[in-house]
Amino acid sequence: MVEPMKALVKVIGKSGQISFGKEYAGRQVLVEEMAPGDWRVRTAVVVPESERWVHTPEMAPSLERALNWMRRTPRKSRICPSYVRRSDMVKAQHQAPVKLGLNNPEFQRRLLASDKSERNRVLNTLEKLLKMSWGQVYEDRGLNWEKIDTPPVRLQAGESVYSIRIRQARRAAVARRGDFMSFLTLPSDHDATYEQR
Repeated sequence: MVEPMKALVKVIGKSGQISFGKEYAGRQVLVEEMAPGDWRVRTAVVVPESERWVHTPEMAPSLERALNWMRRTPRKSRICPSYVRRSDMVKAQHQAPVKLGLNNPEFQRRLLASDKSERNRVLNTLEKLLKMSWGQVYEDRGLNWEKIDTPPVRLQAGESVYSIRIRQARRAAVARRGDFMSFLTLPSDHDATYEQR
């Protein structure tokens, strides 16, 4: 029997807060805006970036085989098999073609505010990226992919931000999200890329 959905009326406080009760205190939640004024709130677990590869669809068969092996093999007899090979997963990630995520409003605003020659440089970079794999991006000296320790944008939990070169004096701040390179912002100059907001 399906339990009826519970509905509660809450009042948003002056600081924009809503209380869900002490039983949820300290829990992380995912807030999704389905439409203006329509939110979906779910408890969530943040996965460290270094462990995201384990949770990809490509790894599911290998993990299932490994779990089945553990269930049928006595603990004392276990010598871990090579079902889960991180090196194979890293190789697959490097070979994946780059896809572009260009929907960030901050990036769009800065791009449209740039002059024509600057926009053309960005478009040329985007065109170049669409012809590359992720491994090629990491090794390309022209793009000069590097991690930003003090990023100029707010991040999702567990996320890292990197910069790529648009031209000698300007870089873009990006994040890898699956096979997508998400453009987060387009700082006004090279130094602004490394200034924390």
